[in-house]
Amino acid sequence: MLSDKYKYEVEFSCSEHDFWRFNLFMIVVGYNGAGERVSFDDLTDRVYELEYGEQERTAPPGYSDLRSAVITTGDCAYVEIYVYAVANTLPASVLIKDTPSFPARLKVTADNLAVIDHEYTVNPWGGLTIVALRADARDLRQ
Repeated sequence: MLSDKYKYEVEFSCSEHDFWRFNLFMIVVGYNGAGERVSFDDLTDRVYELEYGEQERTAPPGYSDLRSAVITTGDCAYVEIYVYAVANTLPASVLIKDTPSFPARLKVTADNLAVIDHEYTVNPWGGLTIVALRADARDLRQ
């Protein structure tokens, strides 16, 4: 019988240059086999603070186009994932045709076993929201 205790690793990554225009917030909630919450982990990756008014911004010095954020849990049966990519400034152009959506990837492993590997689309105007996505390594049992 396989265990109901896994260490999950949740990674959100994006290699789009303009992803610096977004602050990233992640929450991973872990549950035991009985559905009781056993862990709560969060991560905040702010490139810029939100400010009102007109302010022209550029990518911060040393910003890498490959940006990723990782949360690793303690032992749990399954996790619920929340990801918010919130714009901290407007896109470079005010023309929608000049600001196409771009990909970002969410990878979830449980004890190095792939559970989720999905590409999402980030809207340059509205960002990205992933709410209560369940990842359960027990679903992979044969």
